[in-house]
Amino acid sequence: MNRRLKVFILVLLTAVMCLSAGIASLYRGSEEPVPAESSAAEPEEKTAAPPILFPGPNGLWGARSANGRTLIEPTWYYLKVMSQKVLIARRSTGKVDSFGLIRTTGEQIVPFLYSNFDQREPDVWVATLQEDGEERYHIYHADGTLWMEQTWDSAELEDGMLTVTQGKNRFVYLLTERGVLRQSFYAEYPVGLHRLLLAPDEEALAALPEDSILLHLGKAAADFLITLFVTHTEPDVTALGAEESSATGLRTIGRRYTACTLQSAEIKEIRLIKNGGYPTYRIRMQLKYTIANETDTEVVGTSAWLTVSRNADGAYIYSKFSDARMDAQYGV
Repeated sequence: MNRRLKVFILVLLTAVMCLSAGIASLYRGSEEPVPAESSAAEPEEKTAAPPILFPGPNGLWGARSANGRTLIEPTWYYLKVMSQKVLIARRSTGKVDSFGLIRTTGEQIVPFLYSNFDQREPDVWVATLQEDGEERYHIYHADGTLWMEQTWDSAELEDGMLTVTQGKNRFVYLLTERGVLRQSFYAEYPVGLHRLLLAPDEEALAALPEDSILLHLGKAAADFLITLFVTHTEPDVTALGAEESSATGLRTIGRRYTACTLQSAEIKEIRLIKNGGYPTYRIRMQLKYTIANETDTEVVGTSAWLTVSRNADGAYIYSKFSDARMDAQYGV
């Protein structure tokens, strides 16, 4: 009998232990889904519903959240959803209606400068403004930030390729999640009756500075050519480098070109030669000009190098100029 009791007690203890292990396993299992629930909540935050617009009794517009909470009181003549947190709003000043961007908190993030916001793609909005009686354009993301800082004369978007112009300048960009990728770049600058061209091929374009710097360097090169071939004067002293030897050479170099007339000019290369301190660039140009002699006119085709630095004030200054044809005649 005692033996049977011992066996019964042993079986009973084994059952209790198994039951305890099962309960512990169930308890641990109830704790494991907590992180999963937390991670599952994140997409819901990211994909929150856009605000809902509603008219007020005053005929103006406001916005509320999907759960009915009022975000913006009905105080606007016009509202349109741009994204989850950004709205296009219209402010009336009597004769003129102007559009800007506000957050769903009511905070203004873009001034009321525009006559229209036109959506071209989910994350591309073209904003129209008036300047000197002409339409100009800015390109915005749906979050209210600019794709690029420039103001454009025209803007066309097709298959993700944005074509924009400024005067005779024409640029093509690919708009991607990583940002704006340059595809082609064409700029021209007047030099008297002629022009300086900046039209690098796709391979060269990839190695060139950002657009704003590139445009300023082209303008600096054109201004220098104007002093040589149009006004036949020395460059403005404020645009000369600090080194006396370089400045002296540039002040007198215009004398070499008094009998010269520019025919064509094109920038073939821009190279960053100093990045520490103030950035310095060498601009290689292909020039064609004529030299009027006493008996005939010589046609010259030559390469020229202009060294330009950007100072602390953001101005572009000249430090050196070299023209293979003139250097051969007068020395460097």
